[in-house]
Amino acid sequence: MRRERRAAAAAMAAAGGREEGEEDEQGRKKRLWPWLRLRLR
Repeated sequence: MRRERRAAAAAMAAAGGREEGEEDEQGRKKRLWPWLRLRLR
């Protein structure tokens, strides 16, 4: 479970970095929350 969580966090960080050249925390959170909720169900 812990490993799965870490992988998800890494994937989120990679996707966020790829999509936006610069770090936009709020934009990333807005985009990731729906995805996170689906994953955690």
